[in-house]
Amino acid sequence: MTSEELKRRTEQIIAERPERIHEIPAREIHDLIYELHEYQARLEKENNELNKVHEHIDQLLEDRTDAFRKSEADYRKLVQNANSIIYRRDPQGHITFFNEYAQTFFGYSNEEIMGKHVVGTIVPEIDSNGRDLAAMIEDISRHPDQYTSNINENIRRDKERVWISWTNKAIIDESGNVREILCVGNDITALRKADEALRKSEERYQALVENIGIGISLISPDMRILSLNRQMREWCPAIDINEHPLCYRSFNDPPRDEICSYCPTYPALRDGMVHEAITETPKGDTTRNYRIVASPIKDENGTVTAAIEMVEDITEKLELHEQLALSEKFYETFFETMGAGMVVIEEDMTLSLVNKEFARITGYGKEELQGRSWAEFIAHQDLDMMKTYHHQRRIDPHSVPSVYRCSLVDIHGIERDIVLSVSMIPGTNKSVASFLDVSEEVRLKKDLIEQEQRYRLLADNVSDVIWTADLYLHFNYVSPSVERLLGYNPDEILYHPMDEIFSPASRETVLNLGEKFRDIVKGIDDRKRLAGSQTIELDLISKDGTPVWTETTMTFIGGSENCADMILGVTRDITKRKKAEEERWKSENLYHLLFDSSPAGIFYYDTQLRFIDCNDRFTSVIQSGRDRLIGLDLKTLVDQSIVPALSEALHGRNGFFEGSYRTTVSQVDMWTILQTAPLYDIDGTVTGGMGIMENTTERVMAKQALEKSKAELEVKSRFLEESNTTLKVLMNRIEEDKMELQENVLVNIRHLIIPLIEKIKVSPSKTEIDGCVEVLESSLNNIVSPFLRNISLKHYHLTPKEMQVASLVKEGKTTKEIAGLMNVSLRSVEVHRDNIRGKLDIKHKKANLQSVLLSMS
Repeated sequence: MTSEELKRRTEQIIAERPERIHEIPAREIHDLIYELHEYQARLEKENNELNKVHEHIDQLLEDRTDAFRKSEADYRKLVQNANSIIYRRDPQGHITFFNEYAQTFFGYSNEEIMGKHVVGTIVPEIDSNGRDLAAMIEDISRHPDQYTSNINENIRRDKERVWISWTNKAIIDESGNVREILCVGNDITALRKADEALRKSEERYQALVENIGIGISLISPDMRILSLNRQMREWCPAIDINEHPLCYRSFNDPPRDEICSYCPTYPALRDGMVHEAITETPKGDTTRNYRIVASPIKDENGTVTAAIEMVEDITEKLELHEQLALSEKFYETFFETMGAGMVVIEEDMTLSLVNKEFARITGYGKEELQGRSWAEFIAHQDLDMMKTYHHQRRIDPHSVPSVYRCSLVDIHGIERDIVLSVSMIPGTNKSVASFLDVSEEVRLKKDLIEQEQRYRLLADNVSDVIWTADLYLHFNYVSPSVERLLGYNPDEILYHPMDEIFSPASRETVLNLGEKFRDIVKGIDDRKRLAGSQTIELDLISKDGTPVWTETTMTFIGGSENCADMILGVTRDITKRKKAEEERWKSENLYHLLFDSSPAGIFYYDTQLRFIDCNDRFTSVIQSGRDRLIGLDLKTLVDQSIVPALSEALHGRNGFFEGSYRTTVSQVDMWTILQTAPLYDIDGTVTGGMGIMENTTERVMAKQALEKSKAELEVKSRFLEESNTTLKVLMNRIEEDKMELQENVLVNIRHLIIPLIEKIKVSPSKTEIDGCVEVLESSLNNIVSPFLRNISLKHYHLTPKEMQVASLVKEGKTTKEIAGLMNVSLRSVEVHRDNIRGKLDIKHKKANLQSVLLSMS
């Protein structure tokens, strides 16, 4: 009964008998009181349950509050310790939160940065490219959903500009308005710089490939042309690269139908090695000689995907080599047969080489002169001057005259007037001098003497090109060696346009220098101000169009009444030096390529065991970023097992470590091989070490698995060997049983069958014959049955008669029937039966003989 029902029941009782409430039966009052007690008990029970629910709700509320507080603490710890820039700002741009990483990165403390506006503090108003970042910050505040991510330039406290990738999230209040903006950023400055460096590197590579003086082509594995650089397109203008034609048809004129026998590209595509060849390529009516170097291009799996052909036309170079040999022979003859005395002077003033004319001038023999000091042949009044010139020329060749007069004393003590022309042999401390005896020509005109000086200069500088020109750079003399340098003979050079000899940049340089000379001449009377010379590098163009780098020394020669002002130049070929510089540049690029693309991790460290640098593969091996490694003290590594190998390199020795290793930064366990080597400076002093590290975990695990499989295989092998031995024993046993079976069959036939057949032959009674036939049939069945075979195999040693009796007993024949069939007495049969029981070991046992024999079947 509910409380409402109980109330209505009480009111009903009172309403029915209000005047006689005391007359209400006690039963009804008792029932009412009982119901009241029940209602009170239920009410107390429900109240207790309600209290428990309240307690449970209070406990849940307290647990949720603690969890929320812990979650908030974990979130704050995560934000403060994150390796990302995390900050919040209000819609006006003022900073309301700045995590510790952001404080360290930008260089501000929390007190310094809080409340500051982002613009002018960590964001510049205008970035380096002119972008308005202040307007961008305002736009993010107005439209945060349009800037979930952005990249912009930022600024640190020390004014350093950095690039950061930002992720922005608007924090909305209860009214739906933006309360704050959460910004999370990562520094990508290094990535931006790397991208820019890669772009510039690709541009330089493309420019190099297009403008290099050799042909470059890309060939596919099926010998088709994929691309050509400018030089190759000029050599082969008819090739349409979009058709990817076959190289051996397109590069030859007339085209070939098969791969060239000397082709280095074909083997490079097959074996992945670099190949080189000198070709004889038909070009119409002529044949050109090319030097081809073919290098394979491989993918990350080592598969050759194409080959690069670098082609150099060396036709003229080969011809020049031949001409050079002739030229050397010519100049050797020239040295010996020219009209002036020629000597080569060592640094200590001894004569190492003299020609016939010098021997004639002095009166000595060539063998007497070589090895003696030239000072012995110089007149006393000129000796000090010439010694000074000799030593000073080796310090600064331009500080002393190269042509001057002196007196030479011959073998007879006679002084001869000599015009001496001396020049240093490039790259040595030797000098070459020509002695011209002018004793009889002292009265010649000055211009004739100057012409003779030029002739001597030509003889002295046979390896360089000597030329003279007016101040407008019109050549009036060029030495014959120009033909070896540029392919033009002297007459061609004198009247050749400057535009075809000098590159545009070199022509402008020379013209500016000539204008400078002319201006000085016009404004200065004292020509001594023009003393000295200038050395410049010029890019010349040979007759065949090949660029030639030269070093030219130009000296201003002052004029006189009979001679105009002019320039004396000495030009030297420095193409090899330039190529050597280019090769060094390529070598450095190759080093960086090998370092960056090496399949092994490579790193460097200094003599204090501090980490300097590494390649990307090394960061992959130890699973850590490069920025966390730079400056790391390797002496503090958690796992010290590799430190001895690192230290070996600092003592000038190669170090080695192989084994288990745990990385310090990423806490990764792995098997590794580390090899270290010392790094030296130019003086041979150890400046640090280089390490090459490989992660061999997979290899070691594979080796362990292989050893386990090998052990299992050995166990199985031994089992098979044992099984094989057992099988051989069984086969031998079967063979023995087979032989014994054959013998037993023959014995049974001889002792059981043949006697019956003989008896049938002589028996006159049909009944007796039928009985013998029956026994014969039974005996034949027994022979092929297990019975007789088992008797024989068991080696019971039964006689033939006993075997015949045993066979008939097993068939159920009685003693009388057996005696009749065997034509013997009953006593004989009884004896045989008794012998059989004895041999079967049942003589003293209660066993039925027929049952025993049947069990042996």
